[in-house]
Amino acid sequence: MILTVNTPANIYLNIRTGKPSTESPTFMSLKGGAKVDVVDVVIGLPIEGSDIWYKCKDGNFYWSGGFDAPPQGFTAQNYIEKKIEFLADKTQKDLHCNSADENKWKVSWGHVDMEIWKIWRDHKTKGDGVKVAVIDDGVHFQNNDLLGNIKGSASFINNILDDNDPFHGTMSAGLVAANCQNTKTVYGVAPGCDLFVYRAASVGYSIDRVCASIQKAVADGAKIISMSFFIPDDPTLKSWIEFCNDNGIIMIAAAGDINTGTKMYPASYDQCLSIGGYYLSNEKTRLINKAQSNSNDSLTLLGPSKDVLTTSPTSAVAYHQATSCACAFMAGLIALIVSKAPSTNYSKLIETLNLNTATESIEKNTLRSNDEGYGIISPLKFLTQLNIPKIK
Repeated sequence: MILTVNTPANIYLNIRTGKPSTESPTFMSLKGGAKVDVVDVVIGLPIEGSDIWYKCKDGNFYWSGGFDAPPQGFTAQNYIEKKIEFLADKTQKDLHCNSADENKWKVSWGHVDMEIWKIWRDHKTKGDGVKVAVIDDGVHFQNNDLLGNIKGSASFINNILDDNDPFHGTMSAGLVAANCQNTKTVYGVAPGCDLFVYRAASVGYSIDRVCASIQKAVADGAKIISMSFFIPDDPTLKSWIEFCNDNGIIMIAAAGDINTGTKMYPASYDQCLSIGGYYLSNEKTRLINKAQSNSNDSLTLLGPSKDVLTTSPTSAVAYHQATSCACAFMAGLIALIVSKAPSTNYSKLIETLNLNTATESIEKNTLRSNDEGYGIISPLKFLTQLNIPKIK
């Protein structure tokens, strides 16, 4: 990201070596108008009340106050700009913990890149009251920040837990609805939603157990069903997916983690949102996760899919991966939208997305592509498109 030095005439901006601090050596200075290629944002020794510093490509540091401020009405375009805005908002100190190190945050990098925190702040919703079902391999919720958000559960194996530790399901559920209330370490995407968890697998999934889980989710009133797994095409499963779609339930599924182009189910049913994955490069640019994200003509959207902060079965945090992660993240995001637009259903969602004005393509496609579907949804643009105003 190229930024411009804005120091007045005869006042120079020092380039600091070693660390972001006025106590760090300076080997050179820049005058107003100079251009700097910023690759990251860090926290350092405050100057005039600001502790945000910029790191440049050669590893040196600049005080952020020496650069042009974003223009009025500025909308962040890339991750570094979004991170700058996030860290500068002191009302969000509980989320970023006054640290530029994502590993010290209570939210994932996906929350910043997809501006989830702005929906919480500006639209005053965290998915409040939306019923989200997670069909997975079970969930631990006593020792992590899922405690209090599980409103219902069922197991179609033996018990909701057994010796095969449900690490995967706990990570998926945490991405949807961790509330940072018990261990106070992690927020999911929709921490205000009502979460229902169904255990459909221990080692592998079966059509019968998945269909029974969907049936239970329908009976429990789920508005969104998240399915981070892959099973064969089956007419009974397809019938349940169609039934849910006909009844306004949004079905979201992982597209598959092996990029063979093969159709994976339930993601490849027409009535299901098929979610692939993207991640941030070392230079903080978006990249399609082609190594861990299936590509085919059923793909709908991309979600964060690499090292995404979430819950584990213990008080320690975990980092979810691949399209299972992207699917769960997207389920939480859709819960935020549904909380502000309760009448939104699958058909409306796709109709809106087809306009290509609420999504951003990594590869700059103007139409849907097999590698990224419609791209990455911008929830703020989507809410604007649905005429959902901010709350002052």
